[in-house]
Amino acid sequence: ATSDAMSVGDADGEENFDEEGEEDLDEEGEEGEEEDDDEDEEEEEAESGRKGKGGGGNSKKAAAALAVQVGSFCDPEESLGIAHFLEHMVFMGSEAFPTENEYDKYLTQNGGSCNAYTEMEFTLYHFDVMPSAFRGALERFASQFVAPLCLASTIDREVQAVDSEFFQCLQSDPARLQAMQGHSAVAGHPFGKFSWGNKKSLVDAAANANADLRTLVYRFYEEHYCAERMSLVVLGAEPLDELESWVSELFANVRTGGGSPPRFDSAGPPFLKGDSETLPLYRVRSVREKNQLTISYTISCFEKHYRTKPEEQVSHLFGHEGAGSILSALKSQGLATDLWAGVSDGGMERNSAAWIFGIGITLTDAGLADVQRVIGFVFGYAELLREAGPQRWVFDELRAMNEIDFRFQEEEDAVDYVERLSAKLHLFAPEHSLAGEYLMDEWEPNLVEQVLSELVPANARVDLMTPSYDVDAAVAAGAGGANVVERFHEPWFDFDYVLERLPIPACERAGLALPPRNSYIPTDFSLRSSKKEEAAAGEAAAAAGEAEGSAETETLPPGIVLETPTLRVWHKLDKRFLQPRTNAYFQFCCPVACESAKSTASAELVMRLVEDALKEDSYLADQGGLSLDFHRDGCRFDIRVTGFSEKLPLFAEKVFHTFSSLRVIPDRLELVREALDMRYRNIAVRAKSLASIGRLVILQRHCFHADAVLAEIRSLTLEEVQSFHTRMLSSLHVEVLSCGNLTSEEATAIARCSLEQIATPPAAIPETVLPSLEQVSQLPLGESVVALRGRNPEETNSVVELYLQLEVSDYKGDLRNNAMVDLLDQIVYEPYFDTLRTKEQLGYTVYSSRRQTNGVLGFCGVVQSSNYGPDHIEARIESFLEGFLTTLESMDEEEFERNRSAAIELKLQKDRALADEVDRHWDAIWSRHYDFTARKREAEAMRRISRTELAEWYAHAIHPRGAARRKLAVKVYSAKAEEEAREGDGAPVSFASLDAVVSMRDSLEALPSNFIWQPQPRH
Repeated sequence: ATSDAMSVGDADGEENFDEEGEEDLDEEGEEGEEEDDDEDEEEEEAESGRKGKGGGGNSKKAAAALAVQVGSFCDPEESLGIAHFLEHMVFMGSEAFPTENEYDKYLTQNGGSCNAYTEMEFTLYHFDVMPSAFRGALERFASQFVAPLCLASTIDREVQAVDSEFFQCLQSDPARLQAMQGHSAVAGHPFGKFSWGNKKSLVDAAANANADLRTLVYRFYEEHYCAERMSLVVLGAEPLDELESWVSELFANVRTGGGSPPRFDSAGPPFLKGDSETLPLYRVRSVREKNQLTISYTISCFEKHYRTKPEEQVSHLFGHEGAGSILSALKSQGLATDLWAGVSDGGMERNSAAWIFGIGITLTDAGLADVQRVIGFVFGYAELLREAGPQRWVFDELRAMNEIDFRFQEEEDAVDYVERLSAKLHLFAPEHSLAGEYLMDEWEPNLVEQVLSELVPANARVDLMTPSYDVDAAVAAGAGGANVVERFHEPWFDFDYVLERLPIPACERAGLALPPRNSYIPTDFSLRSSKKEEAAAGEAAAAAGEAEGSAETETLPPGIVLETPTLRVWHKLDKRFLQPRTNAYFQFCCPVACESAKSTASAELVMRLVEDALKEDSYLADQGGLSLDFHRDGCRFDIRVTGFSEKLPLFAEKVFHTFSSLRVIPDRLELVREALDMRYRNIAVRAKSLASIGRLVILQRHCFHADAVLAEIRSLTLEEVQSFHTRMLSSLHVEVLSCGNLTSEEATAIARCSLEQIATPPAAIPETVLPSLEQVSQLPLGESVVALRGRNPEETNSVVELYLQLEVSDYKGDLRNNAMVDLLDQIVYEPYFDTLRTKEQLGYTVYSSRRQTNGVLGFCGVVQSSNYGPDHIEARIESFLEGFLTTLESMDEEEFERNRSAAIELKLQKDRALADEVDRHWDAIWSRHYDFTARKREAEAMRRISRTELAEWYAHAIHPRGAARRKLAVKVYSAKAEEEAREGDGAPVSFASLDAVVSMRDSLEALPSNFIWQPQPRH
């Protein structure tokens, strides 16, 4: 049907994804200060969605993705951002389905979702849906590429959506860095194009050219959207022949004759080079409290050499974190805390014009003061590698792990899978379509030498982002003769930056060496079996009335194999996925960790010190297919060791030996303290994070605000941290879940090592302690409002998080309340987004979702906007919630049933991999309800809910005039919104202080805890 199309089917289907601009925190036990501070989150949240969790059922998702090999590099100068704008317009109806939200509504009502994104050389569209609705979804999807309407009536709204998306990223450091690199590129190079698009680059530019924007966007579509430039992947439960026939039928009328995708090989290197004595160093002030150094080398394009992957061999060495690595050397000198290296998959780094090999280093303040020395270590390592030459053993290790990873692939989300394949389908030979990313079977040392020969100072560009940078002072210093300095202004993001000519630093090689061989690479992939486990499974199946070996037996919950006053061990031998993998999850309950802001700070420092002490070992383990994750949630530490079974016990023993025998070393403490200080300063920079923090501090009785914790992090002494570590190990309870390729005896041995490493056996925790530490405040009936001032004065976005507190989850009952909230979430999601985002254009980030905070249910509506202030946003959310009652009451039974069926199917999705099953069981353990069948029981409860009952419940608890309504609105004002509010009524906004927020919480009653100490009988 399409020249470059390929259909890929799987009789077992797969899973999930969702819509742009939203996020769903399904289970919240997190404290406010635990908000993720990943600096890429601004971009990622537009891709985040309501990921469906496996429920132990039998259904999976179907999915499709189509990549068009044209992107922002093809934007005409008179309409920059039009490729991105077209991506928005494609969703706005087609000749076959002219209603503008028909596609999205169909997907939502059938448990699905859709999204798209624009890269420099391709644009990718994808969706997922329940298998029963796949044919209908594919019809609607295909019609958008056969005959999109690009309705004139939607132009203004979608321009505003693109404009809002751009405003959302104005304070994003990664976006600003990319903008600076583009603005400073060689004149006329496609790197310099403004790819985001906004009202000025689209509407104003079209008006200045006396052109019609719809005409321009449709002309772009007709010029570039053709079959020869498309790569399609479909994944469904139907036989391959049937899927192929669907594709042939539905995509047959996609336009042809457009020719091969455009390439930009002739554009040449994008960046200006230094000379024999200096490097170009670009400096700019960062938004976040982080010192980020990036060294970029322009290298040759190696896309044809995917069977060798020379750039990956080199990036493996530069990005290594073990002994002898750049990071290890920098950390030992107190100069850096983190490092990454390689050619990323982003369009700016990997395209037909050039590949950019980047090395990013998070600097300490000492590293910032000695940038040239840091760069010297990078140059010294490159020199070391050139002298050593290509290493066959490195290639062999990487090839071995690639082969292992491909051989033992676990299923991923269906939509993630098709998206990944379609984006790269055109790069690989047809026979390598599925394996191309893993394939590494050609040893070509000359290509490795070529990469290394291009990683030289003459080919380097340096970018430095730091919050303390003063452009005016730098220019003045340059004029005084320090370095040659030029000042520039980036017009789209509206910031100044400077170019310095930095003398090329001398190579530093102290502490640098080739990495050690990796002893964690597995070689034994045999599967465990145990008569004891098989007998237990048979007994459990008989008790449940199921035949041994049935699908129900495969999804039986784990059982307790060891119970002491301080340790409980759950285990299940995998008989379903048959992979040589194990997931071992450990929960350490330490009540002293949330006694005060000081103890919380101490717990954070201890956790980060343990991570730091394990860094070199955990990196090698990661390269060998093992992973280690630490997370703290109040008084509980969640430690997860997962991966291939053979070496997992050895690694777990190393982890817990380090955890229990931690000795705080002065220089490591200061390094960790500085990194944690930076992280905490960044937590509330984003308005949306600040709103979530405000809500969580009010709801959670033992949650301490990030500001209070940060003050303690700065003041704690080495002796206090060491003493706290001893205290936290003196009284605790450990709960372990081990599932996968291990016997009960092995699970018990791994669990015991978590406590046996402690010098003095810990005392048991009294059963009355933990319930009081996990209580939630009960909001009063009616309305509570908290106004907060945004932390970043240059941030234009304001946020409203409108939270409605509902009931406590009743896991001893029929879970009707849980089912009611989930059903509402399914039905309200699409109209909430369509009304407030698509039609009213309040902002780019608009979503609704259910919340569960320490067992207390809630419903949340969030809007982030640069166009409107919090008061207007809150009023529009309330207006929607008021009007939605009529929508529920007038909804026909057929539409209600479609939504209910979709919600039930989402609840009962089949576990696609071992991790899904283990996460589901761990959720029951971590939430302390121990109901391993909760999702099935919630689905059963949902089947019994009628439309009338849902409407009555909504009117009572959600509607603005509901008698049982308990509302908390957290409103974060940007500087712009604050000024507009003052001008509106002449009175300043009354902002809540940290003390006022805490006082508000302390004035509220606490809900009874649903904490369960002992597991309940299985349902």
